[in-house]
Amino acid sequence: MLTITLLALSPFTIPSEAYQDKKQSKFDEAYQQANKLYDEQKYKDAAEFYKKASTSSGAKDEDKAAALYRLSCCYALLNDKTKAIDSLKQAVSKGFKDADQISSEKAFDTIKEDETFKKILKGITPPPSAKAKTPTVKKIGAINKSPGGGAWDGAYELQTDHFTIHIDVPEEDGIKAAQNLEYLLDTMCKVLNMDKSKWTERKPCYLFKDIKKFQQVRNSVGGPGMAVHGWADSSGKLYCYVNGRGYAGLYWTYLHEGCHLILNVLLGDNTPKNSADYWVVEGIACYMGSLKNKGDGTFTFGKENHSMLKKTYENKKEQVAEMISWNEAKFYGKPDRGNYYVVGYGVCHYLFNVESGRYKNRFGEYIKTIYQGGGSAGVFEKTIGISPKDIQEKLKGYIKELK
Repeated sequence: MLTITLLALSPFTIPSEAYQDKKQSKFDEAYQQANKLYDEQKYKDAAEFYKKASTSSGAKDEDKAAALYRLSCCYALLNDKTKAIDSLKQAVSKGFKDADQISSEKAFDTIKEDETFKKILKGITPPPSAKAKTPTVKKIGAINKSPGGGAWDGAYELQTDHFTIHIDVPEEDGIKAAQNLEYLLDTMCKVLNMDKSKWTERKPCYLFKDIKKFQQVRNSVGGPGMAVHGWADSSGKLYCYVNGRGYAGLYWTYLHEGCHLILNVLLGDNTPKNSADYWVVEGIACYMGSLKNKGDGTFTFGKENHSMLKKTYENKKEQVAEMISWNEAKFYGKPDRGNYYVVGYGVCHYLFNVESGRYKNRFGEYIKTIYQGGGSAGVFEKTIGISPKDIQEKLKGYIKELK
Protein backbone atom coordinates (compact mmCIF):
# COMPACT_ATOMS: atom_id res chain seq x y z
CA MET A 1 0.00 0.00 0.00
CA LEU A 2 2.81 2.38 0.83
CA THR A 3 4.46 1.78 -2.54
CA ILE A 4 1.22 2.52 -4.39
CA THR A 5 0.75 5.73 -2.44
CA LEU A 6 4.23 6.93 -3.25
CA LEU A 7 3.77 6.20 -6.95
CA ALA A 8 0.43 7.97 -7.00
CA LEU A 9 2.08 11.08 -5.63
CA SER A 10 5.09 10.85 -7.92
CA PRO A 11 5.57 13.73 -10.39
CA PHE A 12 6.48 11.12 -13.00
CA THR A 13 2.94 9.72 -13.02
CA ILE A 14 0.98 12.95 -12.44
CA PRO A 15 2.95 15.93 -13.76
CA SER A 16 2.45 19.04 -11.68
CA GLU A 17 1.82 22.47 -13.20
CA ALA A 18 5.40 23.45 -12.29
CA TYR A 19 6.68 20.30 -14.02
CA GLN A 20 4.75 21.15 -17.19
CA ASP A 21 6.02 24.73 -17.04
CA LYS A 22 9.57 23.38 -16.88
CA LYS A 23 8.96 21.36 -20.05
CA GLN A 24 7.56 24.42 -21.79
CA SER A 25 10.55 26.48 -20.70
CA LYS A 26 12.85 23.95 -22.40
CA PHE A 27 10.94 24.52 -25.64
CA ASP A 28 11.16 28.30 -25.21
CA GLU A 29 14.90 28.15 -24.57
CA ALA A 30 15.56 26.15 -27.74
CA TYR A 31 13.11 28.14 -29.83
CA GLN A 32 14.50 31.54 -28.85
CA GLN A 33 18.07 30.39 -29.48
CA ALA A 34 16.96 29.17 -32.90
CA ASN A 35 15.34 32.53 -33.65
CA LYS A 36 18.56 34.33 -32.72
CA LEU A 37 20.62 32.14 -35.04
CA TYR A 38 18.03 32.48 -37.81
CA ASP A 39 18.20 36.28 -37.57
CA GLU A 40 21.99 35.99 -37.84
CA GLN A 41 21.48 33.90 -41.03
CA LYS A 42 23.13 30.88 -39.40
CA TYR A 43 20.50 28.57 -40.83
CA LYS A 44 22.29 25.26 -40.27
CA ASP A 45 22.75 25.97 -36.56
CA ALA A 46 19.24 27.40 -36.26
CA ALA A 47 17.81 24.22 -37.79
CA GLU A 48 19.31 22.12 -35.01
CA PHE A 49 17.63 24.23 -32.33
CA TYR A 50 14.29 24.35 -34.18
CA LYS A 51 14.47 20.55 -34.45
CA LYS A 52 15.16 20.33 -30.71
CA ALA A 53 12.24 22.66 -29.96
CA SER A 54 9.85 20.72 -32.22
CA THR A 55 10.53 17.49 -30.33
CA SER A 56 10.28 18.97 -26.83
CA SER A 57 7.93 16.85 -24.74
CA GLY A 58 5.18 18.84 -23.06
CA ALA A 59 5.25 21.72 -25.57
CA LYS A 60 1.93 22.75 -27.11
CA ASP A 61 1.12 21.62 -30.64
CA GLU A 62 0.92 25.20 -31.95
CA ASP A 63 4.42 25.82 -30.56
CA LYS A 64 5.76 22.69 -32.22
CA ALA A 65 4.04 23.71 -35.45
CA ALA A 66 5.76 27.11 -35.35
CA ALA A 67 9.15 25.46 -34.76
CA LEU A 68 8.59 23.02 -37.62
CA TYR A 69 7.59 25.85 -39.93
CA ARG A 70 10.77 27.75 -39.16
CA LEU A 71 12.74 24.51 -39.52
CA SER A 72 11.28 24.18 -43.01
CA CYS A 73 12.40 27.74 -43.79
CA CYS A 74 15.93 26.87 -42.68
CA TYR A 75 16.11 23.82 -44.91
CA ALA A 76 14.71 25.77 -47.85
CA LEU A 77 17.37 28.45 -47.37
CA LEU A 78 19.99 25.68 -47.20
CA ASN A 79 18.64 24.30 -50.51
CA ASP A 80 17.61 21.00 -48.93
CA LYS A 81 14.24 20.72 -50.67
CA THR A 82 13.39 17.26 -49.37
CA LYS A 83 13.79 18.20 -45.71
CA ALA A 84 12.08 21.57 -46.30
CA ILE A 85 9.00 19.87 -47.74
CA ASP A 86 8.99 17.18 -45.05
CA SER A 87 9.19 19.74 -42.22
CA LEU A 88 6.45 21.83 -43.81
CA LYS A 89 4.21 18.75 -43.97
CA GLN A 90 4.83 18.13 -40.28
CA ALA A 91 4.08 21.78 -39.43
CA VAL A 92 0.76 21.56 -41.25
CA SER A 93 -0.09 18.29 -39.49
CA LYS A 94 0.49 20.03 -36.15
CA GLY A 95 -1.93 22.80 -37.10
CA PHE A 96 0.00 25.40 -39.11
CA LYS A 97 -2.61 26.36 -41.71
CA ASP A 98 -1.77 29.94 -42.68
CA ALA A 99 -1.81 29.63 -46.48
CA ASP A 100 -1.13 33.35 -46.98
CA GLN A 101 2.05 33.22 -44.92
CA ILE A 102 3.29 30.06 -46.60
CA SER A 103 2.66 31.39 -50.11
CA SER A 104 4.37 34.73 -49.37
CA GLU A 105 7.33 33.27 -47.42
CA LYS A 106 10.56 34.45 -49.10
CA ALA A 107 12.48 31.48 -47.70
CA PHE A 108 10.32 29.19 -49.85
CA ASP A 109 11.25 30.85 -53.14
CA THR A 110 13.45 27.85 -53.89
CA ILE A 111 10.62 25.32 -53.50
CA LYS A 112 7.48 27.18 -54.60
CA GLU A 113 7.48 25.49 -57.99
CA ASP A 114 7.77 22.05 -56.43
CA GLU A 115 4.61 20.00 -57.05
CA THR A 116 4.54 18.65 -53.49
CA PHE A 117 4.78 22.21 -52.11
CA LYS A 118 1.85 23.24 -54.33
CA LYS A 119 -0.13 20.24 -53.12
CA ILE A 120 0.49 21.16 -49.47
CA LEU A 121 -0.61 24.73 -50.10
CA LYS A 122 -3.70 23.63 -52.02
CA GLY A 123 -4.63 21.31 -49.16
CA ILE A 124 -4.91 24.17 -46.66
CA THR A 125 -6.42 26.76 -49.04
CA PRO A 126 -10.22 26.61 -48.99
CA PRO A 127 -11.75 25.79 -52.37
CA PRO A 128 -13.81 28.60 -53.93
CA SER A 129 -17.07 27.05 -52.75
CA ALA A 130 -15.84 27.07 -49.12
CA LYS A 131 -14.78 30.70 -49.09
CA ALA A 132 -16.98 33.44 -47.73
CA LYS A 133 -19.62 34.50 -50.20
CA THR A 134 -20.37 38.14 -50.86
CA PRO A 135 -23.05 39.01 -48.29
CA THR A 136 -26.54 39.70 -49.59
CA VAL A 137 -27.67 43.25 -48.92
CA LYS A 138 -31.28 44.35 -49.50
CA LYS A 139 -32.43 47.93 -49.66
CA ILE A 140 -35.75 48.16 -47.82
CA GLY A 141 -36.49 51.83 -48.48
CA ALA A 142 -36.13 55.40 -47.29
CA ILE A 143 -36.53 56.44 -43.64
CA ASN A 144 -37.40 59.89 -42.36
CA LYS A 145 -36.57 59.92 -38.66
CA SER A 146 -33.34 59.37 -36.75
CA PRO A 147 -33.27 57.18 -33.60
CA GLY A 148 -33.56 60.37 -31.54
CA GLY A 149 -36.75 61.38 -33.32
CA GLY A 150 -35.29 64.19 -35.41
CA ALA A 151 -35.33 64.51 -39.19
CA TRP A 152 -32.77 62.41 -41.02
CA ASP A 153 -32.34 63.56 -44.60
CA GLY A 154 -31.20 61.05 -47.21
CA ALA A 155 -31.38 58.07 -44.87
CA TYR A 156 -32.49 54.59 -45.90
CA GLU A 157 -32.60 51.04 -44.51
CA LEU A 158 -30.45 48.09 -45.59
CA GLN A 159 -30.80 44.50 -44.40
CA THR A 160 -28.23 41.70 -44.30
CA ASP A 161 -28.54 38.29 -42.66
CA HIS A 162 -27.46 39.63 -39.26
CA PHE A 163 -27.92 43.42 -39.32
CA THR A 164 -30.56 46.04 -40.02
CA ILE A 165 -28.65 49.13 -41.04
CA HIS A 166 -29.98 52.69 -41.14
CA ILE A 167 -27.50 54.86 -43.02
CA ASP A 168 -27.30 58.10 -45.01
CA VAL A 169 -24.17 57.77 -47.18
CA PRO A 170 -24.34 57.20 -50.96
CA GLU A 171 -25.93 53.81 -51.60
CA GLU A 172 -22.79 52.19 -53.03
CA ASP A 173 -20.87 53.12 -49.88
CA GLY A 174 -23.74 52.00 -47.67
CA ILE A 175 -23.81 48.55 -49.26
CA LYS A 176 -20.05 48.22 -48.79
CA ALA A 177 -20.33 49.16 -45.12
CA ALA A 178 -23.12 46.60 -44.66
CA GLN A 179 -21.02 43.91 -46.33
CA ASN A 180 -18.02 44.78 -44.19
CA LEU A 181 -20.04 44.28 -41.00
CA GLU A 182 -21.02 40.82 -42.25
CA TYR A 183 -17.41 40.05 -43.17
CA LEU A 184 -16.36 41.20 -39.70
CA LEU A 185 -18.86 38.90 -37.99
CA ASP A 186 -17.91 35.92 -40.15
CA THR A 187 -14.18 36.50 -39.75
CA MET A 188 -14.30 37.06 -35.99
CA CYS A 189 -16.28 33.83 -35.53
CA LYS A 190 -13.59 31.93 -37.46
CA VAL A 191 -10.61 33.62 -35.83
CA LEU A 192 -11.95 33.37 -32.27
CA ASN A 193 -13.88 30.12 -32.76
CA MET A 194 -17.23 31.64 -31.75
CA ASP A 195 -20.67 30.16 -32.45
CA LYS A 196 -22.48 32.36 -34.96
CA SER A 197 -25.75 30.47 -34.37
CA LYS A 198 -26.11 32.40 -31.09
CA TRP A 199 -26.87 35.48 -33.23
CA THR A 200 -30.62 34.97 -33.24
CA GLU A 201 -31.96 38.20 -34.76
CA ARG A 202 -30.82 41.17 -36.85
CA LYS A 203 -29.10 43.82 -34.77
CA PRO A 204 -29.92 47.48 -35.53
CA CYS A 205 -27.08 49.75 -36.65
CA TYR A 206 -27.30 53.52 -37.15
CA LEU A 207 -24.47 54.90 -39.28
CA PHE A 208 -24.07 58.62 -40.01
CA LYS A 209 -21.99 60.41 -42.63
CA ASP A 210 -22.01 63.63 -40.56
CA ILE A 211 -20.26 63.67 -37.17
CA LYS A 212 -22.59 66.39 -35.95
CA LYS A 213 -25.63 64.28 -36.78
CA PHE A 214 -24.11 61.39 -34.87
CA GLN A 215 -23.51 63.61 -31.84
CA GLN A 216 -27.06 64.97 -32.02
CA VAL A 217 -28.48 61.44 -31.96
CA ARG A 218 -26.07 60.36 -29.22
CA ASN A 219 -27.32 63.19 -27.01
CA SER A 220 -30.96 62.54 -27.91
CA VAL A 221 -30.90 58.85 -26.98
CA GLY A 222 -28.72 59.32 -23.90
CA GLY A 223 -25.60 57.72 -25.32
CA PRO A 224 -22.29 57.86 -23.44
CA GLY A 225 -20.66 61.28 -23.59
CA MET A 226 -17.22 59.72 -24.00
CA ALA A 227 -18.36 58.10 -27.29
CA VAL A 228 -16.66 60.50 -29.67
CA HIS A 229 -17.33 58.55 -32.86
CA GLY A 230 -19.56 55.66 -31.84
CA TRP A 231 -20.61 53.00 -29.36
CA ALA A 232 -22.37 49.64 -29.10
CA ASP A 233 -24.90 49.45 -26.28
CA SER A 234 -25.74 46.45 -24.09
CA SER A 235 -29.07 45.87 -25.85
CA GLY A 236 -27.33 45.05 -29.15
CA LYS A 237 -27.50 48.37 -31.01
CA LEU A 238 -24.69 50.13 -32.84
CA TYR A 239 -24.44 53.91 -33.30
CA CYS A 240 -21.51 55.30 -35.25
CA TYR A 241 -20.04 58.00 -37.45
CA VAL A 242 -19.39 55.81 -40.47
CA ASN A 243 -16.47 57.80 -41.93
CA GLY A 244 -14.44 57.87 -38.70
CA ARG A 245 -10.84 56.68 -38.95
CA GLY A 246 -9.28 56.06 -35.55
CA TYR A 247 -5.83 57.38 -34.67
CA ALA A 248 -4.30 58.45 -37.99
CA GLY A 249 -6.13 55.79 -39.96
CA LEU A 250 -5.26 52.81 -37.76
CA TYR A 251 -8.81 51.39 -37.99
CA TRP A 252 -12.38 52.09 -39.15
CA THR A 253 -14.52 53.26 -36.24
CA TYR A 254 -17.70 51.47 -37.33
CA LEU A 255 -15.81 48.16 -37.49
CA HIS A 256 -14.20 48.91 -34.12
CA GLU A 257 -17.64 49.42 -32.59
CA GLY A 258 -18.95 46.48 -34.59
CA CYS A 259 -16.35 44.32 -32.85
CA HIS A 260 -17.71 45.45 -29.47
CA LEU A 261 -21.22 44.60 -30.62
CA ILE A 262 -20.25 41.15 -31.90
CA LEU A 263 -18.36 40.17 -28.75
CA ASN A 264 -21.17 41.46 -26.52
CA VAL A 265 -23.77 39.45 -28.43
CA LEU A 266 -21.83 36.20 -28.80
CA LEU A 267 -19.87 36.15 -25.54
CA GLY A 268 -21.97 38.36 -23.26
CA ASP A 269 -21.07 41.72 -21.79
CA ASN A 270 -19.38 40.23 -18.73
CA THR A 271 -16.02 41.95 -18.98
CA PRO A 272 -14.36 42.23 -15.56
CA LYS A 273 -14.82 45.93 -14.95
CA ASN A 274 -13.20 45.85 -11.52
CA SER A 275 -10.41 43.38 -12.23
CA ALA A 276 -7.35 43.18 -14.44
CA ASP A 277 -7.07 42.78 -18.23
CA TYR A 278 -9.60 45.39 -19.35
CA TRP A 279 -7.13 46.64 -22.00
CA VAL A 280 -8.07 43.86 -24.43
CA VAL A 281 -11.65 45.18 -24.76
CA GLU A 282 -10.39 48.22 -26.65
CA GLY A 283 -7.21 46.68 -28.01
CA ILE A 284 -9.02 43.89 -29.88
CA ALA A 285 -11.67 46.31 -31.18
CA CYS A 286 -8.94 48.53 -32.64
CA TYR A 287 -7.27 45.54 -34.25
CA MET A 288 -10.48 44.01 -35.64
CA GLY A 289 -11.40 47.47 -36.91
CA SER A 290 -8.48 47.20 -39.34
CA LEU A 291 -10.11 44.31 -41.22
CA LYS A 292 -9.70 44.33 -44.98
CA ASN A 293 -11.55 41.87 -47.18
CA LYS A 294 -9.67 40.85 -50.31
CA GLY A 295 -12.83 40.18 -52.31
CA ASP A 296 -12.21 36.43 -52.61
CA GLY A 297 -13.43 35.52 -49.15
CA THR A 298 -10.02 35.92 -47.51
CA PHE A 299 -9.08 38.72 -45.14
CA THR A 300 -6.24 40.58 -43.50
CA PHE A 301 -5.90 42.56 -40.28
CA GLY A 302 -3.34 45.11 -39.21
CA LYS A 303 -2.41 46.37 -42.68
CA GLU A 304 -3.43 49.98 -42.04
CA ASN A 305 -1.35 53.11 -41.40
CA HIS A 306 1.08 52.40 -38.54
CA SER A 307 2.54 55.89 -38.14
CA MET A 308 0.51 56.58 -34.97
CA LEU A 309 1.37 53.13 -33.61
CA LYS A 310 5.09 53.75 -34.03
CA LYS A 311 4.89 57.23 -32.54
CA THR A 312 2.89 56.04 -29.54
CA TYR A 313 5.29 53.21 -28.80
CA GLU A 314 8.19 55.64 -28.67
CA ASN A 315 6.57 57.11 -25.55
CA LYS A 316 4.43 54.32 -24.09
CA LYS A 317 6.35 51.10 -24.78
CA GLU A 318 7.51 50.82 -21.16
CA GLN A 319 3.92 50.76 -19.89
CA VAL A 320 2.60 47.66 -21.67
CA ALA A 321 3.07 45.38 -18.66
CA GLU A 322 1.44 47.93 -16.33
CA MET A 323 -1.49 48.46 -18.69
CA ILE A 324 -2.39 44.76 -18.76
CA SER A 325 -3.07 44.88 -15.00
CA TRP A 326 -5.54 47.80 -15.17
CA ASN A 327 -9.28 47.49 -14.59
CA GLU A 328 -11.91 49.47 -16.51
CA ALA A 329 -11.87 52.50 -14.22
CA LYS A 330 -8.10 52.84 -14.35
CA PHE A 331 -7.96 52.29 -18.12
CA TYR A 332 -10.64 54.87 -18.93
CA GLY A 333 -9.46 57.16 -16.16
CA LYS A 334 -6.22 57.92 -17.94
CA PRO A 335 -6.32 61.45 -19.42
CA ASP A 336 -4.45 60.09 -22.45
CA ARG A 337 -6.39 56.82 -22.66
CA GLY A 338 -6.48 57.05 -26.46
CA ASN A 339 -2.79 56.23 -26.47
CA TYR A 340 -3.57 52.97 -24.71
CA TYR A 341 -6.08 52.02 -27.40
CA VAL A 342 -3.12 52.21 -29.76
CA VAL A 343 -0.79 50.34 -27.38
CA GLY A 344 -3.43 47.62 -27.07
CA TYR A 345 -3.68 47.39 -30.86
CA GLY A 346 0.08 46.81 -30.94
CA VAL A 347 -0.10 43.98 -28.40
CA CYS A 348 -2.91 42.34 -30.41
CA HIS A 349 -0.92 42.73 -33.63
CA TYR A 350 2.03 40.97 -32.02
CA LEU A 351 0.04 38.10 -30.51
CA PHE A 352 -1.84 37.36 -33.73
CA ASN A 353 1.16 37.52 -36.04
CA VAL A 354 4.54 37.00 -34.40
CA GLU A 355 6.53 33.79 -34.75
CA SER A 356 4.35 32.16 -37.38
CA GLY A 357 1.16 32.69 -35.37
CA ARG A 358 2.49 30.84 -32.34
CA TYR A 359 0.23 32.68 -29.88
CA LYS A 360 -2.86 33.14 -32.08
CA ASN A 361 -5.07 30.37 -30.69
CA ARG A 362 -4.13 31.02 -27.06
CA PHE A 363 -4.77 34.73 -27.50
CA GLY A 364 -8.24 33.90 -28.82
CA GLU A 365 -8.90 31.86 -25.69
CA TYR A 366 -7.66 34.74 -23.54
CA ILE A 367 -10.09 37.17 -25.22
CA LYS A 368 -13.01 34.83 -24.57
CA THR A 369 -11.89 34.30 -20.98
CA ILE A 370 -11.89 38.06 -20.35
CA TYR A 371 -15.25 38.64 -22.01
CA GLN A 372 -16.77 35.85 -19.98
CA GLY A 373 -15.67 37.42 -16.71
CA GLY A 374 -12.37 35.64 -16.14
CA GLY A 375 -10.01 38.58 -15.77
CA SER A 376 -7.64 38.19 -12.83
CA ALA A 377 -4.01 38.67 -11.90
CA GLY A 378 -1.85 36.25 -13.89
CA VAL A 379 -4.51 35.11 -16.39
CA PHE A 380 -2.62 36.75 -19.28
CA GLU A 381 0.57 34.77 -18.68
CA LYS A 382 -1.23 31.58 -17.72
CA THR A 383 -3.38 31.54 -20.89
CA ILE A 384 -0.92 32.86 -23.46
CA GLY A 385 2.34 31.55 -22.06
CA ILE A 386 4.30 34.80 -22.05
CA SER A 387 4.59 37.35 -19.24
CA PRO A 388 3.54 41.00 -19.69
CA LYS A 389 7.13 42.08 -18.99
CA ASP A 390 8.51 39.72 -21.62
CA ILE A 391 6.05 40.89 -24.25
CA GLN A 392 6.87 44.50 -23.40
CA GLU A 393 10.51 43.86 -24.28
CA LYS A 394 9.69 41.98 -27.48
CA LEU A 395 7.29 44.66 -28.71
CA LYS A 396 10.01 47.30 -28.93
CA GLY A 397 11.65 45.67 -31.91
CA TYR A 398 8.45 44.28 -33.39
CA ILE A 399 6.66 47.63 -33.73
CA LYS A 400 9.80 49.26 -35.13
CA GLU A 401 9.82 46.74 -38.00
CA LEU A 402 6.15 47.22 -38.98
CA LYS A 403 5.62 49.14 -42.20
